[in-house]
Amino acid sequence: MYEIACELLKSLDEFEKKYGRTSELLKIQSVFEKFKKNYELLREIKKSNAELKKTYDTTIEGWGKALELRDSETEGHSHGVMDFAVKLAKEMGLNDEEIQIISRGALLHDIGKIGIPNAILLKQDALTEDEQKIMNQHPTFGYEMLKEISYLQPAAAAVYSHHERWDGKGYPQSLKGEKIPLSARIVAVANHWDAHLHDRPNQKAWTREKVIKDLQEKSGKMFDPEIVKVFLGKVIDNEG
Repeated sequence: MYEIACELLKSLDEFEKKYGRTSELLKIQSVFEKFKKNYELLREIKKSNAELKKTYDTTIEGWGKALELRDSETEGHSHGVMDFAVKLAKEMGLNDEEIQIISRGALLHDIGKIGIPNAILLKQDALTEDEQKIMNQHPTFGYEMLKEISYLQPAAAAVYSHHERWDGKGYPQSLKGEKIPLSARIVAVANHWDAHLHDRPNQKAWTREKVIKDLQEKSGKMFDPEIVKVFLGKVIDNEG
């Protein structure tokens, strides 16, 4: 459309040279000049927005890396969860904007652990009841970090609710079923898969078969059964 407007302006200039300037010609030229300027302005805005988005995403990557540097045993976990969450979202037919929101939420799902003391976060033994209560605050810490950042507000739901359970026995809000945001339900499954395939401070990695069986057993209890079905039937099967 922009190229057409430029060609029309060029033709109008030629027309003016040949036949002279008329009031109608001036009106037409004015319309296309405004269109051209508005288009150029819009193109610059889009370019600036793309650069701003790149800056934001680089910052998000930095936050994820900062968390992983605190806990070397879970290095790569945030990106692993993001990769599986994005694959799952695509298999579920979500649109590009929804997938992007899930991608950011998955990458930052554990960002609230920045507020958890190292003595608890890196503890090799099982956590005490009091320590577990502190650990369970990390979704709230993460949500509080992101909720005032307009760019990340849509992703904050996955951060806040990825430890909710389908049966309502999760935390921090004890949400149940479809009251749990879809993004959080997707991240929950991706998180469970990636976390159990790798060593953690107080648990050795499971076999792939054991994680599959565990997801099947917890489908409809801890996890959305439809999401587990898509995850195991399409995402994991496609990986072989």
